[in-house]
Amino acid sequence: MSSIVLAGGFTMDHTVLPDGTFQKDAPGGNILYSAIGASHFCKDVVLYGSVGSDYPQHYLDQLEQAGICTQYVQRLPLPNIKMWALYETNEQRQLIYRLNSGTNQQMDPYPTRITPQLLARTGAVHICPVKQQVQQDLARAFAGGGRTISLDVIHIPGVLSPAAYADRAMLENVKCFLPSAAEVQVMFPNIPLTQVLKQWCSQMPNKVFVIKDGANGCYVGHGTKQYHVPPYPTKVVDTTGAGDSFCGGFLAGYYQTQNALQAAVMGSVAASFTIQNFGGMHALCQPQQKIQARLQQVRQHAEEL
Repeated sequence: MSSIVLAGGFTMDHTVLPDGTFQKDAPGGNILYSAIGASHFCKDVVLYGSVGSDYPQHYLDQLEQAGICTQYVQRLPLPNIKMWALYETNEQRQLIYRLNSGTNQQMDPYPTRITPQLLARTGAVHICPVKQQVQQDLARAFAGGGRTISLDVIHIPGVLSPAAYADRAMLENVKCFLPSAAEVQVMFPNIPLTQVLKQWCSQMPNKVFVIKDGANGCYVGHGTKQYHVPPYPTKVVDTTGAGDSFCGGFLAGYYQTQNALQAAVMGSVAASFTIQNFGGMHALCQPQQKIQARLQQVRQHAEEL
């Protein structure tokens, strides 16, 4: 089987939870969380992105030791992106760039370093939330060759908006579109999530759609079939990166099974490991017995809409 590639950004996060709990400099970023999610189900995961000069090397080494390829991660002579993640509830947060942070303009995963060798080994690609133009350029660069491309978006008021993705042309090279409920509500105000899902599936029956809805699980559709998939019930410590881990697990699942429901179940399980502690590293290398048990439980409670 070919590689699953994750294209996105690395961050170092100061996280403040609603109860005042503070975690300093946890390794994060959408590429990290999505890669860890994919690694629960795939042994050939490749990262495509950049880190700054101050990003700790031991985190990249830890990923390599877990079998995640960092060959295509370039180190730039610039500060890494550093964020404040300020949670007011488990579902509501503000993301604020720290004063000593690098910028997305500097650190985004531009497609200029995509080599013929990388394309040749790539079977599927997840494009993490970055600027829309970068996402479109990445999707065009990886398109073709039978590659499966999935894409996530993010809403950071004044910085990034998902509104443009209400236009079907934005998804030209994308097979799987995985926004969150909050992002869908920006795209389609005052329309129920399940109605948006059904409209998407009717208008673009060849594509797969997922609406991630936090503690409510997710809604997934492909063609005439739509489902609700619950979250795996586990102790929640920090929800940062849950959606990204879901996306990585989902793409690994869809690439292997070509089944949207099974992929959503795998995404739900991937997210369940991430939310059990701060950062993503703690979720690496989960026992297969535990993974399979969670898959079985989530699948049993999935329902057709």
